[in-house]
Amino acid sequence: MQIIDHELSKQLGRQILENKCTSTWLKRSFELALLRDPVDAHRDAETLAAALDARCLAIQGADIALAPEITTLLLLQHAVALENINRHLGGGNGNHRLGELVNRLHGLVAEISQP
Repeated sequence: MQIIDHELSKQLGRQILENKCTSTWLKRSFELALLRDPVDAHRDAETLAAALDARCLAIQGADIALAPEITTLLLLQHAVALENINRHLGGGNGNHRLGELVNRLHGLVAEISQP
């Protein structure tokens, strides 16, 4: 996972807020997120992204759900979310079953990514 320093984080935030192409919805959502606990806001954003991904896949049809790049992206998002939950639950040691599930998800990503 890439480490982002505070200054880079502030730059990214300014880009969202100052870019004329950024939607009003995204700007407002980002401003509201800045007022919240960052971990809670991040988890909610991940949940929203997963729900919107599922909605898009359902609207676009079943064929796109089989696209390897989309499946890989969704599996990686779930693996990262589970890793975060596992770290939070275990104070570093984590839950053995969650760890196994994360490893399986990464294994599936590796299988899908092979040519």
